[in-house]
Amino acid sequence: MNFKALLAATAIALAPLAASAQMVPAGGFGDNILINPWMELDQANEGASITATRTAAGTFTQTKNTDGWSSTQAQSTTGSPTVVMQNVAVAPNGSVSDQKWAQNASIATTHADGTLVTLEQRIEPIRLAPLQYGTANAQTSTLQFCAKASVAGTYGFYIAGGANARTSDVAAENNAATAGSTYFHAFSIPTAADWSCYSFLIPGDTGGTWLVTSSTNAVDQTHGATLGFVLAINGVTTATYGVPTSTAADGVWFNLVSAGQGVIGNNATYAALDKVASATFELTGVKWSLNNTPLTHNPVLELQDAQRYYWKSCKVGIAGNSGSVCAQSGTTADVIGAVSNSQQVVAVANALVARLPVPMRIITKSATITTFDAQAANSSCFDITGGATQAVATVDTSSVGSFDEVVINCAASGVATAGNILGVALTVDARL
Repeated sequence: MNFKALLAATAIALAPLAASAQMVPAGGFGDNILINPWMELDQANEGASITATRTAAGTFTQTKNTDGWSSTQAQSTTGSPTVVMQNVAVAPNGSVSDQKWAQNASIATTHADGTLVTLEQRIEPIRLAPLQYGTANAQTSTLQFCAKASVAGTYGFYIAGGANARTSDVAAENNAATAGSTYFHAFSIPTAADWSCYSFLIPGDTGGTWLVTSSTNAVDQTHGATLGFVLAINGVTTATYGVPTSTAADGVWFNLVSAGQGVIGNNATYAALDKVASATFELTGVKWSLNNTPLTHNPVLELQDAQRYYWKSCKVGIAGNSGSVCAQSGTTADVIGAVSNSQQVVAVANALVARLPVPMRIITKSATITTFDAQAANSSCFDITGGATQAVATVDTSSVGSFDEVVINCAASGVATAGNILGVALTVDARL
């Protein structure tokens, strides 16, 4: 390759990328390691703005936002930002929706050690399997995304995995280990309030211990990696979260316990959106894959992918078309697909079976299954035919852990007439 060709190839790899959106037939989706890449799905909130939980610098607190995506806030400001899925003007890659992070008017004046603000996705180990990380055959992959910010400047993305990935389903999930493979790369947003799109080659990690290739192989129980976008960072203790700091070399895998890694003081190199009143950052069209083909739209299969981690009986909105958030004291019309059975009798408890559209990652009674009475302020089953009567709803523990169905027992009391149809709104949350 001559020198001019080499420069051209380098520019393609590192410069903003303008890609065309494409539609693909059913069955064509599946090469993206990430879920909900277009930010079109927000089953839990249906586009409602979420206030990100903020504690203090050095305390890394996760707030779950749109399907698959969350934010981490470890910042010293007294105010908390908001995160929302929104319907927007078309981005350069054809996206019509994005995830927007917005700082409020209360801002940080200094960056204490441990300051970290991210938008991120935690990834189930089995989705990482094609990368073959932690083996001699680790594969090179491509990360594509589009971003926009109210402040032009330098930002970064990171991948933290292996022993550094935190476990879910435990109380201490926000306390990361201090070991594991981590990768970091800076990118520039050259113009405020304008979209820029990017494509980066990511080398395979031949070192480290990744859950999908380890002897424990906790495929369904633990998240195996985090992909995150850094909106503000400073301090030594961010390394405990798995996020390398600006002293880390771009494009190099390293272990956080290695001497000298992840150590900085106050740093002015990277954008610090928590220090700018009403600052915003928007993200969409994120694809991490073994190939570099443009990200495609396939709403049906993208929804099925997301329903492995969150399912509800209420209507789902896609691409800004609002669905219904399952809630108490709603209306029967809000509970589209309500669990129901027309063969009810008054004398015994009645079992309602929710057949899940896809096998879920994990189902546990106490942590993930919530019932809602659409006709009263409680969690009971409701008598669709009779109207006002309710029957206490309990989760049938024999169905928990089956991954593809949930059985709700509705108490015998509360059924007005034998043969009446019962229903209950239901959410099952298996998010990482």
